[in-house]
Amino acid sequence: MSQRLPLSPQLAHQRWRRYTDYRHAAALATVPVVAPEAAQAAACLPLVFVKQGESFVLSALLGLANDTNHCLNAEHGWEVGYVPAWLRTPPFRIITPPGAKSTQRALGVEQQSPWLDATGQQGFEEALLDERRGLTPAVNEVFAFLTKLEKHLVKTQQAVDALAAHKLLTPWKLPAVGGVAVPNLYRIDEHAFQKLDDAAFATLRKKGALAIAYTQMISTHQLPALRQRAEHTSVPETLDLNAVFGEGDDDLSFDFDR
Repeated sequence: MSQRLPLSPQLAHQRWRRYTDYRHAAALATVPVVAPEAAQAAACLPLVFVKQGESFVLSALLGLANDTNHCLNAEHGWEVGYVPAWLRTPPFRIITPPGAKSTQRALGVEQQSPWLDATGQQGFEEALLDERRGLTPAVNEVFAFLTKLEKHLVKTQQAVDALAAHKLLTPWKLPAVGGVAVPNLYRIDEHAFQKLDDAAFATLRKKGALAIAYTQMISTHQLPALRQRAEHTSVPETLDLNAVFGEGDDDLSFDFDR
């Protein structure tokens, strides 16, 4: 996992650049999804619940082999209709600083990100901090988006926790394609869902959990398309990355409508 350090004056010598492809997602078989984007993600990808310790994280399934993303072509271009929000913020993340309380959060920088450089490499011209050691406008824009994303993540997690508390999640073992199966995947147990009483149904509705449950169940119909991508990777003969992703800052979009 990439080391994530809190953004501080000690990192002021580093430079970053806008991502031009999705190489940073090449080893991701799943990526977290928040409630406001769940329907858009489900229109293109299966949604799953990934068990992490005692919790479950609502996620988009990107690949059918562990550490493999089947949504990318040979040039690391994105091949499905929606890009999950977590993949649009490199090299930045909201983190808990080392030694801090779990409730403390800060803007972090992924030190192994392909979009970060500390050696003066050509093409990395964006500063992390301005002359006064404050966030540059570009970094502040990402920070604002990540802050909004974190708030959605908390509400989404509360809804998923409610689904788990009502014992509505069941293991989903999917056959691997070209590697080792992705572990710890869960889905909605439709039989248990249909047996919910009125009180439980009302509780889940208030927490926003019902919409997530329905969306996950519907999204399973995207599994054949993902399997087809995994088994028959289609790579175009030529790909103009500038045409697909745009150049510079003008095409940067921090919203959930991508």
